[in-house]
Amino acid sequence: MKTQTISHYLGLFIVCALFTEVVYAALPKAPILRSPAGNITEVATSYQWSMVVGASLYQLSIKDSTGNISNYQYKAEQKCLASKKSCSAYPA
Repeated sequence: MKTQTISHYLGLFIVCALFTEVVYAALPKAPILRSPAGNITEVATSYQWSMVVGASLYQLSIKDSTGNISNYQYKAEQKCLASKKSCSAYPA
């Protein structure tokens, strides 16, 4: 829910109006990991996933065997090919 407050000052009087606007939007589909599949032994491998129309940023989260999570963010324009409808990255 998005709330916006508008105030008008008239001399010593304060007029305040509160407007509430409800905006419903469909959630985008989640990207699908294409590779690698299953358990892997190296984090430093190429990752490929499906492109989501309208996405501008992707976050790749990798959990290692000790439970530590590494997060990598990539701009869609740098990592995705619209012609193949896929994205790829090689985290360092």
